[in-house]
Amino acid sequence: MPTRSRTSAWFAAARQPRILGLLLILLVAAGICVRLGAWQLDRAVERSERAALRAAEARADTAPVPLDDVVRPQTGFTQAMVGRSVEVAGEFVQGAAQYLVPEADPAGEPGGLVLAAFRVGEGAGEGAILPVVRGRLDADPADLGALAFRLSPGGDLAAPPGNVRLMGVLAGSEAAQSASGSDGTLGSISPGQLANLWGSPIYGGYLRVLEVQPAQTASLDPAPAPAVRRGGLPLQNLAYAVQWWIFGGFAVAVWLRLVRDEGRRLRE
Repeated sequence: MPTRSRTSAWFAAARQPRILGLLLILLVAAGICVRLGAWQLDRAVERSERAALRAAEARADTAPVPLDDVVRPQTGFTQAMVGRSVEVAGEFVQGAAQYLVPEADPAGEPGGLVLAAFRVGEGAGEGAILPVVRGRLDADPADLGALAFRLSPGGDLAAPPGNVRLMGVLAGSEAAQSASGSDGTLGSISPGQLANLWGSPIYGGYLRVLEVQPAQTASLDPAPAPAVRRGGLPLQNLAYAVQWWIFGGFAVAVWLRLVRDEGRRLRE
C-alpha cells in the first residue's frame, strides 16, 4: 500500500467526522473567547472615559482660581489644564475681529461658537491675548453675511467694551484648519493660527466663558464644556482581553495539533 503524502494525510484526517465535529466545538469556543476579549476592551475604554469625565467634572466644580495659577502666555498647555475653572480680568479687544467656529449642538442643530480676543489686564499675563469663547450661537453658518454683521462692533453680538471679569473653564488648542478667517468663520480654535490674526503674546489654550461681570447683553447660549480626552486604558481590563484572545487562539491550535497527530497516524 503506497504511503500517503503528508499533505494528503493531513486533509484526510481533517475530513474525519469526529475531527470536523471537534473543529466546530473549538471554533465556537474560540468565537466566545474573541467576543469576551472585545467585551473586556470595551469595558477598558468605558472605564477610561468615565475616569476622564469624573476628573474633568471635579476640576470644573472647584472654585475658580486666578488664570496665572494654571497657565501663562507663550507656555505649553497640558491635558491636566483642560476643564480647570479660572477667572481673569481684562477687556475684549475692540479692534480685533470675532469669529464663528461652526459646531453643531448635541441634537445636531447648526450653530457655532463665538470666538473673541481678550486682553488680560492683570498678573503675569498682562497685555497678552487670551482666546475666549463667549458662548454658542444657534444659527446657520452658511448665512455668513448676517452673521458677520451681528459679530461686528455695531451688531447685537459685539463684545462688550470696558473692563470685565471672566469666569469659565479652560480648553486645549486644536489643529489649525485651512480657513483663513476672511469670511468670518474659523474651522477650529488654534492659538497658533489666531496669533497671526490677533497678534501675540497669546495663550496656548483658550477659555470657555460661563460668567461675565458685569453681565453681557448679547443673546448667546452658554458654551458647552470642552471635549474630554480619555486617559490610558486600565491595564487589568487590557490584560483580560489579551488573555481571552490567547485562549481563542489556543483552541484553534489544539485542533491543528489533533489533525497533525491523526495525519501522522494515517501515514504509518
